Amino acid sequence: GDMWWGGDAQNGWGISITQQAGILFGAWYTYGIDGRATWYVMTDGNWNGLTYTGTFVSLTSSPWLGAIYDPNRVAVVPAGTLSLVFSDANNALMTYDTDEGDSAAAVLICYVEDQPCRRHRRRYWATRK
Repeated sequence: GDMWWGGDAQNGWGISITQQAGILFGAWYTYGIDGRATWYVMTDGNWNGLTYTGTFVSLTSSPWLGAIYDPNRVAVVPAGTLSLVFSDANNALMTYDTDEGDSAAAVLICYVEDQPCRRHRRRYWATRK
């Protein structure tokens, strides 16, 4: 997978994108209004040209480190809609709308091993041209 982030001006959050066939899986790490680390995932979506759109969810669960894991405590909560608009293999625009009515957009840059992805050819970009 690839790590995408908003650059130094938006350091502290990003999204990891992994592809299988035409499906993207996104793990978005960010901070909530309360300053606490928050994770969202997008497990499925649809392509429209170079735009991929899907529902993102938040997850809570039982602790598993130092405790007996309880799978009955898993909760998947729909959180909104996320879109990724790829302008090329290394740049994208991420927009989201939350179920609470918030929305935002951020320009993303792809990074692999602390270097821009320019030496890599992203499969999801190449297959959507």
